Amino acid sequence: MTSIRLCVAAIILLTLAGGCGVQRETYVGHSPENVWTAMVAVAQTPDYNHPDFTERWIVRENHVWVDEANNRIEVFRRVERDLYKAGVKPRSETREWKLAMELERTDPPSVRFFSRGWGVPAHAWIEADRYFTEIWQVLGRSSTPAASQPAADASDSAAASDSADAASAEVGDSEQGQG
Repeated sequence: MTSIRLCVAAIILLTLAGGCGVQRETYVGHSPENVWTAMVAVAQTPDYNHPDFTERWIVRENHVWVDEANNRIEVFRRVERDLYKAGVKPRSETREWKLAMELERTDPPSVRFFSRGWGVPAHAWIEADRYFTEIWQVLGRSSTPAASQPAADASDSAAASDSADAASAEVGDSEQGQG
């Protein structure tokens, strides 16, 4: 009986910790070239300056690999924050992201967002929503038309703008000290 409980607990733990989450966002009204330019810009210059102070992070590492031939971006990112709330001891947090984003050159174009690291899948979904929202902002829209949905086929291989001028100005491999 104990071994069955251990097996069940292990399965639940692996389900929660195995962070391979896939999200997809479609960018109606935009060309694949503009979406690609925005994807690169957002990956290289992430913005974690959220209006809600509990959602603000400092980017400590941001390594971005762009594979233009395969429409794929790979990111390793480490973010940190010290969270201060009244009456509660300050809490330091660190998150590491191993991400891949892939442009699907369809009409309209779509972006698939993969979290390849270990972690709670919901955390990866929050990061995907942040990424997609920033792409919409670069493309000239203040927010996404609908919340991102998990991709139907999560077993696919891991993958990887507004006017090209606006997004291109932000493009450049970066390690930055916040957001």
